[in-house]
Amino acid sequence: MEIEIKKQEKNLLLSREEIRAEIKEKITPKEEEVKTALAEKLQKSPELVIIKSIYPHFGEQKAFLLAYVYNNIEALKKFEPKIKPKKEKVAKSEKKEEQAGEESKKEAKEKQEKPEEKPEEKTKEKPEGEKEKR
Repeated sequence: MEIEIKKQEKNLLLSREEIRAEIKEKITPKEEEVKTALAEKLQKSPELVIIKSIYPHFGEQKAFLLAYVYNNIEALKKFEPKIKPKKEKVAKSEKKEEQAGEESKKEAKEKQEKPEEKPEEKTKEKPEGEKEKR
């Protein structure tokens, strides 16, 4: 994998470097591979490198990269959004499904206990002397 840095800006306010680069590779590389390669090229720790996006170019064997390299861990923790693990999201959705399932079971039991009563059909009784009109 060949990484060619196109633009490198220092952002002193956020204690980081903003990097735009071009990756030349037959297939679009995974984020972890790009992270380690970029960290080696810049002589920084891979923990301080955040890959924001990799945009592959259709029909060509290259991709564009946007990455942030922080000066220290404190700045990284302060400015980068916290990402919750996917396990928590899955557990929350399963709890909601279980609660919905319990509610539907309760409703089904209530319907079984109270069967619907059919209203009695009331027919009009005709006096004996009258004929039906057609």
